[in-house]
This record gives sequence, C-alpha cells and structure tokens, in this order.
Amino acid sequence: MLTILPHIEYLLRDNDCVIVPGFGAFISHRSSAVVENGMLIAPKRLLGFNEALQHNDGLLVNSIMRKAGISYDRAIRVISDDVAALKMQLIESGEAYLEGIGRLLLSEDNLLSFEPLESSSVDGCFFGLHSLRLSLVDDVVAENDTVKEHKPELIYLPVSRNIFKIAASIIVLVAMAFVLSTPISLDDDPDYAGFVSSKSANISPEPIVSNSQKTVVVESDVAQPDKDLEADDLSDIAVGSDAVYYGVVATFKTKRQAELYMRQSSLPNLKINGSGSLYRVYAVSGNSYEEVLAMMEKESLFDVVPDAWIYKDKNNG
Repeated sequence: MLTILPHIEYLLRDNDCVIVPGFGAFISHRSSAVVENGMLIAPKRLLGFNEALQHNDGLLVNSIMRKAGISYDRAIRVISDDVAALKMQLIESGEAYLEGIGRLLLSEDNLLSFEPLESSSVDGCFFGLHSLRLSLVDDVVAENDTVKEHKPELIYLPVSRNIFKIAASIIVLVAMAFVLSTPISLDDDPDYAGFVSSKSANISPEPIVSNSQKTVVVESDVAQPDKDLEADDLSDIAVGSDAVYYGVVATFKTKRQAELYMRQSSLPNLKINGSGSLYRVYAVSGNSYEEVLAMMEKESLFDVVPDAWIYKDKNNG
C-alpha cells in the first residue's frame, strides 16, 4: 500500500482539493438532495481527478511530515517514490486501485480517468446518508383509514381518586425513609475566612513554565482563537516579504488563524507568507535554501519547533 493514500483520504474529508505533486489533484464538489421517480436522493460529495494540477501546495507534504515526524525533503522523496510506483502500475496493468478513494484507469491513448467509490469516508458530513422512497399522500391517507377501521373499541374502567392519593402518600414515605437513612459526612475542620499564605495552608505553588516550554496543541493545525482578543489588535502583524525561501513553523487556512498563532507563539519576528487558501507563518527568510537553513540552525529553531520546514515561493523565485 502506498504511503500517501491514507493521507489523501484523510485530507479529502475536510478539503475540497488535495494535490499530489507531480501526479494530479483529487477534487470534490457537493451534490444537493434531489427527488427522482419517487426517491429522495441523499446529498453527497462527488470526487473527481484533475491531472493538470500538479504543483506542490504543501498540504500533502505537511501531513506526511507531521505523521511520520520527518523533514520536508524526506517527505518530498516519499511522495516522489509513491508517484513513480503508481505510474509504473498504471503502465503495466492499465489501472490502479486507491483504497478508500477510487480507481484510476489508463486508456490505450494514455488518457487517465478516475472512478470514485460509491460510498467512502470522503463523503464527510454526508457519510452514512441513504436514499429514501417517498410515499404518496393518497397511500398514507388510505393506510390511516385502514388502521382506524381495525382499531378496537376503548374499554372504560372506573378508578377511584383515593387510589391515587394512597399511592402518592406511599411514594412520599419511601422517599423520606431513603433520605433519613442516608449517612451524611461532616467535616470536623471549620472553614475560616481570611488571607492565608501558601506555606501555612500547605498549598504547593504551581510551577512556572517559560514561554519556550509552552506547546501549542493543534487539532487540524488551527490555533484556537482568544475570545478576549479584538480584531484591531492584529493590525500590527507583519505579513509577507520578497524573499524566495522561508523557514515555516506553521500553516493555516485563514489569515486570522495565522495571526492568532503569532500572538500566542514565543518565537520572535514571525511573519506571514501566502494568500487565498494557505497562510504560512515563518521565522526567517532568504534568497537561498542554504542561507535559510543556516539561520534556522543558528537560532535553534528546530529545537523549539521540530516540525519546521523550508518553503520555496515560486512567485518570487
């Protein structure tokens, strides 16, 4: 099994486009619920493949780096090896099955086509929904009339109100007996109001954690926003530069998420590169790969952020 397949399947759950560098892109769009021939067709996500999109947007590479704990260059090699194996399989057998995603077919004219699975985990929020057959109003009315015709007659049994009073009294007595029989623990040490030092109250102070030891927990690589942080407080965040290589420490889908991460991070001089679908937060930048790598090692950036990697901006290169 190819290493990139589970990453593609996982990323398609929350992303409409996952690009495999040097191979193509898996693209999904939503289909709304429709009514056809008395059937309510459930909504779903339709998955397709575009061979023309092959540039590296960093999404798949970043997923492999986080999962395997490897560097950017090694993740690129993993993708290249899997793409080469996938192309070889298509040439030899004419098809390749992608578990959990679909099947790729290569025609005699070297045209690549894609057949998605009818039901898979990439359906996202629509996973598990099935089509339903709708009943006509006339059929429902006729069924209700049939039930009424066969409904048995009600039998009235007179019940005295005293029975309910006796039952309520018994319930109250049982509840009181349960409450009175339950032991109640009392604290012999009284509580006093006042100011007590941590030493006299035998309270151990909480350890102080420096900013360099703090860890930002990211569930989908998104820093949680601070409710007390106003939008105006983000106006002084530095964004972008004209460099070619960047030492990236985090990647986000929106600019606000990137700015909030920069506010909470202990790293100095953080800036943002990117626009549109991805925003990359970087600590250093330069005009060559070796220059950026030297600066990252000099500032011990890999000790603070082990997942840091070097990104090349093709727009400036």
